[in-house]
Amino acid sequence: MDNNTLSQITYLENCAKATRSNYKEFEKGLELASFLCDTSGASLTLLPEKRRWQKVENIHTSGTFSYNDDPYFRHVLECPTITELFEPVVDITSLTPNDFYDTLNYYAGVPLFSSKGERIGSLAVFNRSLKPPLNGHQRKLMTLLGSQLVALYEASEKKQKFNQPSRESKARDFIFEPEDFQTNSFEQGSELTTDTEIIKQVQYLKSKIREIEQTRCLSSIGSWVLDLSTSTCLWSEMMLKIFQLEKATQPSIEDELSFYTPQSKALRIAAFHAAIQEGISWNLELQIKRKDGSSAWIRSYGIPDIQDGICKRVFGTAQDITAVKNIEAGLVAAKEEAELANKAKSEFLANMSHEIRTPLNGIIGFTDLLTKTDLNETQQEYLNIVAQSSNALLNTINDILDFSKIEAGKLEIHQTKSSLHELIGESADVVKYQVQSKQLELIVDISTNAAKIVWVDEIRLKQILINLLSNAVKFTEVGEISLRLHPTTSEDSNGEVTYRFSVTDTGIGIQPDKLLKIFEAFSQEDASTTKKYGGTGLGLTISNKLLELMGSKLEVLSLPGKGSLFFFDLNLKTESSEMVRVQSYQGINKVLIVDNNSNNRTIINRMLLLNQIESQEASSGMEAINLIAEGGKYDVILMDYHMPNMDGLETIRRIKKIYGNPRIEPAFILLHSSSDEVILRECGRLQITHRLLKPIKIKDLNNVLNNLISNAETIQHIKSQRAEAIAESFNIIIAEDNAVNMLLAKTIVKRIAPNATIFEATNGVEAVEIYSKESIDIILMDVQMPDMNGYIATKEIRKIPSQRQIPIIAFTAGNVKGEKEKCLSSGMNDFITKPVVASTIEASLKKWLKPTDGIHSQK
Repeated sequence: MDNNTLSQITYLENCAKATRSNYKEFEKGLELASFLCDTSGASLTLLPEKRRWQKVENIHTSGTFSYNDDPYFRHVLECPTITELFEPVVDITSLTPNDFYDTLNYYAGVPLFSSKGERIGSLAVFNRSLKPPLNGHQRKLMTLLGSQLVALYEASEKKQKFNQPSRESKARDFIFEPEDFQTNSFEQGSELTTDTEIIKQVQYLKSKIREIEQTRCLSSIGSWVLDLSTSTCLWSEMMLKIFQLEKATQPSIEDELSFYTPQSKALRIAAFHAAIQEGISWNLELQIKRKDGSSAWIRSYGIPDIQDGICKRVFGTAQDITAVKNIEAGLVAAKEEAELANKAKSEFLANMSHEIRTPLNGIIGFTDLLTKTDLNETQQEYLNIVAQSSNALLNTINDILDFSKIEAGKLEIHQTKSSLHELIGESADVVKYQVQSKQLELIVDISTNAAKIVWVDEIRLKQILINLLSNAVKFTEVGEISLRLHPTTSEDSNGEVTYRFSVTDTGIGIQPDKLLKIFEAFSQEDASTTKKYGGTGLGLTISNKLLELMGSKLEVLSLPGKGSLFFFDLNLKTESSEMVRVQSYQGINKVLIVDNNSNNRTIINRMLLLNQIESQEASSGMEAINLIAEGGKYDVILMDYHMPNMDGLETIRRIKKIYGNPRIEPAFILLHSSSDEVILRECGRLQITHRLLKPIKIKDLNNVLNNLISNAETIQHIKSQRAEAIAESFNIIIAEDNAVNMLLAKTIVKRIAPNATIFEATNGVEAVEIYSKESIDIILMDVQMPDMNGYIATKEIRKIPSQRQIPIIAFTAGNVKGEKEKCLSSGMNDFITKPVVASTIEASLKKWLKPTDGIHSQK
């Protein structure tokens, strides 16, 4: 320190006349400093007063001070601006041992200058734990606050209007917010040159403090201090107001505890003991009963003041959070109400599912039975169309149910071992009739590099593909629709391959500004689309949600008037050994492909190359005739029926005339999209015994080629398919309230088990009555029946004593998640979802009617 500084200090120490300032204002300044710098303590030292005011936590003290008492103060006074010390004991080597200073790990101070430029003290902040350095905003505020405290001190010295200080400070109630102390309140480096300016600054500081007090009141936060040495408790005015006590009241510990509800009181006592015994602070939400009997909630904070390992006092705050708790209670009630509404919706969907599926069960079930009788190709195709139409309606119902499940987050993905080729083929078959009726071309293009077997949720993937294909057919009037599959990556170390599935059409396309809208629930491109083409607008939404569960998403490219391309990528685990097998067809070396659609020709050509068969292409019947006339030699001719100018049958008729001898002509395979009577009649006249329905699948093509080699006919005549009969006799109850479904179930059971004795029950009451009187071996139990439903009937049957528990099979149209678990929990053994077909009932009967069980159960 230079001689000039020492002389100033000496002069001030010896000559300055002590003037008592307003201690409360200084304490509030310390509160501000501590808050702004986020420290546990602050101090103000004034050399002319030979006094220091200090705040540690929420406790304020003041006492006499000498320049030589504090090396921290001397260090700050030597610096021209604010200075910071981290681990000050280490930073200041001249520091003498001191219990208080030994606990500090942070210290910052700003020197104070009088209006004459003399150093008259310091404003400092300190902390027991390390903290980050002050930012520029905090440093500026500390400097400005120091200037204002000096101004306050000099104003009190001049005016002599401040009262004597009170040692018992009640400044603990102040809660300071950063926005209450704006940087533009003071100008850095400003000088207070007149009494008017000084008074204005003092008044400004007081007004800010009043604003802070008002903010505290608006926040409904009260504070308290409990002195354990005297067992006295000091409450702020806001604390008293929260508990609805008079201002003059100072409650004891017992008084405070009496306000809490029993549960909250136990929590408060436990927290208090933990604080004084272990030094643990608390933060609790507690319920109280106010003086007027009303209920309220407070957030209670408590912090112990530990000195030398002993808790000397506990201080804290309480905030009225009754309004917040009321809002929370309202939210809980709203949540419960929403859950009840969601439950009601689920029950409605389950009932609606049952009501719609019940008639569909009869249609699909009897159609399935009919397809297992002797049918010709046309009859078989017509019945397949009936089945497809019924399943299309079923799919619409499933869309609505799936959307509800997705909304509720209850839809799950179940991966199983599946054949990619069969999955793609079955998806295309569903829309085959619609494609035929609009005279469109359906192309299925599966890469020869695609694995045959993958792990995927087959049902959900088919649902997505069928939806995309159905949309493509719906919005396409002329042209073609293609379903393509090809790998985009090679197999990785985990045996996984990324496959791209795509559906392309030549339809109406989508406007660019509508591309996102089509993925919204119940939305289509515009209202006219819905009127013209129909649909729920759920298909793409559900498909996209399903793909999200599979880790993918649906993407689209479209040109209005040209068509659309929908595609998605799936990362699938494959069975690398299950690839499409290359077969050898002896005697078939060259094939002529006649089709006006270039994509079809390319796909068939690729299939033949896979089997090492050479091929040549012709885009029309006339081109094919010219190739034959020019001497082209072919073992097989694949002829498309639907071609412009000259159809396939007329082309075959002319080619046969060119050869003139059936023995030397090649084998003909007719490619067609429908098996109408005209085609079948003409094929008979031309002796064309090999036909393939489009879209062409490699499995079907290989079968036809094999039949050519073995000279077998490839016809679609379906022979009667009878299930393997169950020879044993047994007694069965069929509980079903719908007459059509009862007839269907009886017909299926009689076909499967001719020796079975069937007992009919139209409701649960009849089922229980029959079971109590007869020796029953198995029960098919519909769950939705009048008088007594299947769940209750099952429970009643289980109450009847029996030597063994007979199997009860749930027979229901429900398809809502949790339905199966509900059936099993009621005492049923298995679960069959309508619509049912013969194979499902056959499998269930064979599973549960074990020969070792004997013919009839014994009660």
